Amino acid sequence: TGTKVQKVKRWKMQNRATMRLAIGITLVLLGWILILIANGTINLA
Repeated sequence: TGTKVQKVKRWKMQNRATMRLAIGITLVLLGWILILIANGTINLA
């Protein structure tokens, strides 16, 4: 029963950097999109 938990923990440890990078890039992209909409560069109407 304990092997599954250990595998999940190991996977989390290995992929922590990748997950952080993916989340960071997503947040930066969302920020840029919001800035462009606020500037009027992107017009949704």
